[in-house]
Amino acid sequence: DKKRKSFDIVARVLSVGVVSVGFVFLMGYIYGAPLLYGGSTIPMALNTASAFLALGVGFIIHSVGNEMIERNETQEALQRAHDGLELRVSERTVELARANNELHRVNRALETLSSCNQILVRATDEASFLKNVCRIVVNTGGYKLAWVGIAEQDESKRVRPAAYAGHDHEYLEQAMITWGDDEHGRGPTGTAIRTGKVSIARNIPEDESYSPWRAQAARHGHLSSIALPLKYYDQVFGALNIYSDIADAFDEEEVKLLTELADDLAFGVMSLRARIERAQAVEKLRESEEQYRLMSENVADLIAVLDRDGRRVYNSPSYETILGEPKTLLGTDSFQEIHHEDRERIK
Repeated sequence: DKKRKSFDIVARVLSVGVVSVGFVFLMGYIYGAPLLYGGSTIPMALNTASAFLALGVGFIIHSVGNEMIERNETQEALQRAHDGLELRVSERTVELARANNELHRVNRALETLSSCNQILVRATDEASFLKNVCRIVVNTGGYKLAWVGIAEQDESKRVRPAAYAGHDHEYLEQAMITWGDDEHGRGPTGTAIRTGKVSIARNIPEDESYSPWRAQAARHGHLSSIALPLKYYDQVFGALNIYSDIADAFDEEEVKLLTELADDLAFGVMSLRARIERAQAVEKLRESEEQYRLMSENVADLIAVLDRDGRRVYNSPSYETILGEPKTLLGTDSFQEIHHEDRERIK
């Protein structure tokens, strides 16, 4: 650029100088005043020829200089346009790469959600269900570590790892995590459980709330993490924790899908617990009925079970000694055996 500008200046000065000389010669021709050169008079004809020659050369130099200046300016404009186009292409390439990465992560999260829902349908116990979900999050979702923490309802408020998947389980063995409002409870896991909201550490090396676990996270290559609360209605009982080796790895759409995954996980856990409670209740009822049967069949007292209308639905074997075969009494009105003056009062 500096050389071009220098050449433009020289061309302009040279053209002006030559034109000026031609102008002097021309004036001599017009006014008939021959110029002196070396003490002798320059002939008029030569004076005239020199004037027109100098003028022509000057205009040629001026024209060539202007053309070269315009050419340089055009080249500079083209170069600027080319540089601008390259910059836009580069920026667009970066945007497309970022969009593709985000789309890839969202697709993986969607596939993870679908696979976990299939696991939920076939789950039979809580421990294996949680372990399988963590395994899918790591293998299908492509995350570095996933674990489920259960909030202990005691004075320490410790978060107990119930299941995990990934190659960094040593991190969980070394990390002391609580859900209390203290140094070990203000990280993503404790915050998610305490507030019932999603908590994200987008850049672990620079996140102040991660200071108790920053050194361990650095050794295992954790750059970002997300903690999603596990809730049953408004009661938070734990958190699903996911770690990535990419800073700022969780975009808005990905967080939505992972939140849905955590909600399904919480629903699955509570469904399994309710299923177990129902099974236990049924077993207790069966045991209670068996005890009642044994008792009713081995006592001399008359024992009957009536419906709301007073009809017999069960008679103890002791009925046989007094009223006949117990089975023949099923469905009969037991109030008929009561004196009519007491019948209404008993009903």
